[in-house]
Amino acid sequence: MRFAKPREDVCGSCEQLCKYIVGAVTEEKLHALSGMENNITDARKVVKLITT
Repeated sequence: MRFAKPREDVCGSCEQLCKYIVGAVTEEKLHALSGMENNITDARKVVKLITT
């Protein structure tokens, strides 16, 4: 059994956005990066709610 490292333990949305960012160019990449940023911000809010 192998446990995921924090950098490997990502949600499906982050995984899809990462793949899209790698293949995207200019404007598409900026849009994908923005989506990734929003997703990470939302995830941090959820973690904060759970841990407090």
